[in-house]
Amino acid sequence: MSDHKTKVFTVCTANNVKSVPAEFFRAGRFDATFFVDLPTPEEQRTILDLHAAKYGVSIDTVPNITNWTGAEIETLCRLASIFGTLEEAARYIVPIYQSRGKEIEELRTYAKGNCVPASIPQSNVKTPIARKIRPSSPSQN
Repeated sequence: MSDHKTKVFTVCTANNVKSVPAEFFRAGRFDATFFVDLPTPEEQRTILDLHAAKYGVSIDTVPNITNWTGAEIETLCRLASIFGTLEEAARYIVPIYQSRGKEIEELRTYAKGNCVPASIPQSNVKTPIARKIRPSSPSQN
């Protein structure tokens, strides 16, 4: 799959590396293995800003969203558009980290030394061009 003769870029994903056959991890099979962790606080804020704008939700007071996934943050905003506040909406969400934190920590431990982190601190970014994520217009949803 690390074919360098064509311009094909193959991406494979797995929620649990324990279920992937060992032969997929041999050197040269893939150019790189990335670990996509839960969003960093900066990424969470970007996700929150995007979805709050999408659902027309005020972000004056934000509940603790440490270790929340992007999908959980979107659900928070969607529910806040129904219940009125992010705090009220948060009462109805059980983050995956709360129920499966041990498994997530095991994946993080495996990823150290075995995977390239998909998120890197902004201070380590060496490209001169920063990509910006913008909320899609309502007509694109």
